[in-house]
Order: sequence, then C-alpha cells, then structure tokens
Amino acid sequence: MAKPVDGNRGNGVTVRITLGDERPAPPAEITPLSVKLGSVLSKNVFRDSQTVTATFVLPAGMPAGAVDATVTFSAPSDWTGNLVFAGTGAFTMR
Repeated sequence: MAKPVDGNRGNGVTVRITLGDERPAPPAEITPLSVKLGSVLSKNVFRDSQTVTATFVLPAGMPAGAVDATVTFSAPSDWTGNLVFAGTGAFTMR
C-alpha cells in the first residue's frame, strides 16, 4: 500500500499510497480529507486515480516502529462517517 515502506525520524519523506486494494477508490477528482502515517498528518497531498502522494515531516521524538498509513475521504451522502483506506503497519519509523 505505501512506498517507501520506511523513513527516518527527524526527516521528511514523500510516500505514495495505492488505493483500491480492499474497495474501489472514490472518483479521481475527489481529494482526501487527510493522509496520515500513524498520528503524523501530511503536509502536501496530490492524487491521481488510484494513487495518493503525500509529503510528511517525521518528528524526531516519535517512537520507532510500524504505524498505519491512512487516507480519509468524505463518504457519499448516504453513508455515516468517512471512507477510510488503511494499511495496518504499512510504514515503519526508523
């Protein structure tokens, strides 16, 4: 789901996340509400079809280890909540 699969704390990293593995992705013109690696919110987000590219600054004080990569979209009006694509443990903080 996420590439690269790891990054060093205290540095920036650009991650490409592929959507649609577990369900169809929303139409390409719909931008995510948020993209996160664990609790770290992306600084910039670009989307084209099945891929979301996001830039992160990984805090130096963040614990090392695997974190989830999540992409959140507004859900269709007939849903409750948001549409979330998640890769459990998809990215490792080094």
